[in-house]
Amino acid sequence: MRLCEALALIGWGERTALEANRSKAINGAWKTRIQNRYFEPHSERYWRSKAHHFILEDGPDDHDYGETTLASQRYPLSKAPIRWILSGSSERSDPQLFEALQDLRPQIIERLSSEDYGDGFSFLGLQFNFSRHDDLYVKEEYYNSESDVPADQTLKYWIKPRLKLGRLTQKNGYWHVRGDRNFTRAFAEKTLPEQKTILAEDFENALTIAKGKLKKKLPDYDVERLNADPQNILKTWRAN
Repeated sequence: MRLCEALALIGWGERTALEANRSKAINGAWKTRIQNRYFEPHSERYWRSKAHHFILEDGPDDHDYGETTLASQRYPLSKAPIRWILSGSSERSDPQLFEALQDLRPQIIERLSSEDYGDGFSFLGLQFNFSRHDDLYVKEEYYNSESDVPADQTLKYWIKPRLKLGRLTQKNGYWHVRGDRNFTRAFAEKTLPEQKTILAEDFENALTIAKGKLKKKLPDYDVERLNADPQNILKTWRAN
């Protein structure tokens, strides 16, 4: 992590720039992932605790160097300013949209970079939450309004807004916005062209909301171009 952080400041020369990020797995284990600006992994290693310190799991060196905390590097690489995470039920609940989003992701990652619009903003991140109406074990679904719930509803359900963005927050000197897009069973039953049209509108609305937040904190950031460039990619995506 320290090496990646130092090279982020002085430059990587002809080598591919990398960044180191820590995260916690579902089982509670900490890991460090080293990746490039396209989110492609260079290395991913887990840590285990020894007394009050951390050492690499399955590493050749079992020496305790006194690492008591794990951290992500400051000065992250400039990457795609729009990102999303799919809930675990996405592939089963809406396979056609799952495949379409897998096709869209590399287009956004390869063609957009947050530094192209100015300094200080990192990303708009959306959590895509899909209903579990087809799940084998836990059946539940989302509705965007109580009035949408049918009278004969038997599955457990949640009332969640279609799109909700949180506050503009800062971490390691960079601003970001996170939010949720909650998908209903009715959305999953639409045709793929209809889904793409609706989701393109959601991206546009999310960017518009983020633009209003950014104008107050980062007046020099080119929010107009940040809004326009993704729309060109989404237009092509919708047509295919």
